[in-house]
Amino acid sequence: MQKHAYLIMAHGDWTMLSKLLQALDDPRNDLYIHIDRKVSFDPAVLYRPLRAGCSFIPRRAVTWGGDSMIRCELELMKAAAPGHYAYYHLLSGADMPLRRQDDMHRFFAGQNGTNFIIIDHVNTENGSSLQRIRKYRFFQNYTGKKEGLLPALLQTTERISMALQELLGVDRLRDCPKKIYKGSNWFSITDAMVQTVLGEEPFIRKYFTRSLAADEMFLQTVAMNSPLRETVADEYLRYIDWERGAPYVFRTEDYEALMRCGAMFARKFSDRVDPQITDRILKEVTERE
Repeated sequence: MQKHAYLIMAHGDWTMLSKLLQALDDPRNDLYIHIDRKVSFDPAVLYRPLRAGCSFIPRRAVTWGGDSMIRCELELMKAAAPGHYAYYHLLSGADMPLRRQDDMHRFFAGQNGTNFIIIDHVNTENGSSLQRIRKYRFFQNYTGKKEGLLPALLQTTERISMALQELLGVDRLRDCPKKIYKGSNWFSITDAMVQTVLGEEPFIRKYFTRSLAADEMFLQTVAMNSPLRETVADEYLRYIDWERGAPYVFRTEDYEALMRCGAMFARKFSDRVDPQITDRILKEVTERE
């Protein structure tokens, strides 16, 4: 039996996360969960899968835009990699599958090793995205999108640091042996790709840590500079609405559109905003065929 690994990054809304775990509770799946260290958490509040394997990796503080995102993703991959799964899916705790598990496994079994990774574009020498990693971002793990006096002081210090690096001619990419690629951080990838990414950890740490939002770059760069580049589909099988939000949180009135969209997963949901939509999806994807 070809099993799947779900790598889940969560930081709250435990009723929502419980519904996600219920939807994935199948003996063909193993679930690897990271809970952000910044939030108060009691495992007793979560649904405990009865059929899927389920384990929690050590908690770390994860901040938007910081290399803590990269480290967390790598740690989830490392936890799952010994299982040599058919597919590894990175999800947030605010995602839901839109298909039953029979349909999900049938679909991926027919993909012949395709890796579903969004490749937005290839950066030119002066591409704006390259500035995310060209200079060192020493404080991004402490600022993220936070507001207040301390984050403002750290952001000012970061700008001064960037200006000094510019004067000193710091360019982390000067000797980079690979072409840099970018895309979404969410993925569904094969065991061969996971093992390739983990084998490139020294490269990833050298060029993508102490950076800004490089979780959207490290996987794409490794994949597109590897022998597996021809297996990349430039698709991530997720329905995410960036037109109505950042991203938009789906409501009950979106149910029909979600079920017709053809994607395997969708984000973003919140039981604090609308628990009815996740209840309805959970019922649909867990009904027996």
